[in-house]
Amino acid sequence: MKILTKKELLEAPAGTVYVGYTPEITDGEIKIKVGNNCNLDLVPGFDWVNKTDKETNWATDDLNIQADYDEGDLFAVFSKAEVMKMINCLSWALADCKPYFNMDEVYCPGGAIIHKPDWTPDWTPYGVE
Repeated sequence: MKILTKKELLEAPAGTVYVGYTPEITDGEIKIKVGNNCNLDLVPGFDWVNKTDKETNWATDDLNIQADYDEGDLFAVFSKAEVMKMINCLSWALADCKPYFNMDEVYCPGGAIIHKPDWTPDWTPYGVE
């Protein structure tokens, strides 16, 4: 991941996956930047009215990066490879954590899978081609 300032996050493309950052700590929900005034939180809301058949509600918010964040705020932005790793971890969870999942595997945007325990990603945000 790469740490960006508010100005850099404003310049990042739609599809950028990020979380708030305080030095050495990621802070808050993971978000997908849809635009500078719209994001998708990866923490769902819930239907509190229906008591028996609750459904998860995934929706964009009206968070405005320009207005709702301070100039000194920092953000951890995930690379394409890191986002692919998140997707594969969730897919593994859907498969009841079977078969064995090697956390040292690196899923590259082109589809290649490499085994590198000391790997660190490039910092290109997910939305950048």
